[in-house]
Amino acid sequence: MSRAMALLAVLLLFGSATISLSATAVTNEPRDPPNVNIGFVVPLTGPIAVYGPGFQATGNIAEEHINAMQNQYNFEIVEADSACDGNQGATGAQVLVDAGVVAVAGAACSGATMGANSVLSAAGITQVAYASTNPGLSDSNTYPLFFRVVRSDALPGHALAGVLNSTGESNPAVLYAQSDYGAGLADAFEDAWGTWNLCETIPYSQTADFHSEVQQVLDSGCDSVVLIPYGTGEAMPLIDELDDHGFSGSIVCGEGCG
Repeated sequence: MSRAMALLAVLLLFGSATISLSATAVTNEPRDPPNVNIGFVVPLTGPIAVYGPGFQATGNIAEEHINAMQNQYNFEIVEADSACDGNQGATGAQVLVDAGVVAVAGAACSGATMGANSVLSAAGITQVAYASTNPGLSDSNTYPLFFRVVRSDALPGHALAGVLNSTGESNPAVLYAQSDYGAGLADAFEDAWGTWNLCETIPYSQTADFHSEVQQVLDSGCDSVVLIPYGTGEAMPLIDELDDHGFSGSIVCGEGCG
């Protein structure tokens, strides 16, 4: 399921649930339907802002569909920017709480989702993420009233270990973007692969030139790399840097390497 389709499903689900769970008295007098606000946390700025306009378009489609399907309520999507950041996610969530939303779709980034949940759960507002995959979000005690329509990164973490195993390499370095997504997927890979035969675990800044990280891989004699990028435009510069330094081992890459 694409992020856009997952988002559309979440927003339509919220609208349908509101209809089915709410009872209104039947009257012969025409009146305007009451407004129902649904919050929408979107990465309009930050490392995946390139996807923001697509998410916004999907929100508009969902709003049109759910209002065309019924006339009991007038659903309105209320947006807040997450900036793909935990603090901004919490700030955006508070904006939505103040706007009187009944539920929230988002955020896209795991860190922003975690920050938003601290505010939304305290307000008793259900949150469903359409693209947040950090395995830690599965802990309902830590993140109450949180649900998601995408799989946890515990699954691709095991898949990365399986792919690396098929190469015959045995001493990998894990290069991952410094984010809740990157750290979560790196942890999932390590859980599946084991830490005893792990060469290096190297977080990198998304604004780095990758020289020092690649040099660490070479100095440690790692025979392969598990690359976990985030955002856009990171994977190829990292791979190019490895190639420029003469690295000849296998590179197994997570999402974002296309």
